[in-house]
Amino acid sequence: NATVPHGLTKAPEFVVIKNLDKSAFWPVWHVGIGQDDYLRLDTYDATSQYSGAWNSTIPNNSVVSLGVSNILNEGTSGQNQHIMYCWHSVPGYSAFGSYNGNGSTDGPFIYTGFRPAWVMIKNTTDGSIYSSWMIVDSTRSVSNTSGGGNCLWANQSFAEGRRGADVAIGSNDYLDIDLVSNGIKIRSGGSNTENNDPNKVYIYMAFASQSINFNSAR
Repeated sequence: NATVPHGLTKAPEFVVIKNLDKSAFWPVWHVGIGQDDYLRLDTYDATSQYSGAWNSTIPNNSVVSLGVSNILNEGTSGQNQHIMYCWHSVPGYSAFGSYNGNGSTDGPFIYTGFRPAWVMIKNTTDGSIYSSWMIVDSTRSVSNTSGGGNCLWANQSFAEGRRGADVAIGSNDYLDIDLVSNGIKIRSGGSNTENNDPNKVYIYMAFASQSINFNSAR
């Protein structure tokens, strides 16, 4: 077991680790899952439970705790180099959390306190091929609704406008969200597994283009 200083001003809410010396997946911890849970950034899998991942300990203000897993804490000679990325919410700039889907075009509203420029959403409950890491941004989707045919998937290699098993996003497959001045409004109906399936739990990560607390005058 190990504790790794993260150097942030408060406890991380989103942690990603990669073993650099072996072929291994990217384990993820997020404030929206449990202390024994992890996700894989490279797959559409739901959360898995393994106490050896985070040593059954949520990250605190100074360190991230690691268990005995060789995916994120390999001790074998020649396989001991890892990289870790950590984020926490910053008022006016970044937000991390979770929400429950409702299957309606009048979907959940997620308050962030800023207009997001980049959003990633993951279904933590469902492990189907339609549960990939959905990415929407305000550069490619310049007006609401956003997403839809502009969605990208962190764990998939195919072009935008595709989903699931590399199939085209059809006219009845709405994956839209609104990026509004103070958060995210889910607009996709039809019980879309990616971001609004009823009673499924989703985590999100959102960033503004620049902190509203430190904007330069124009």
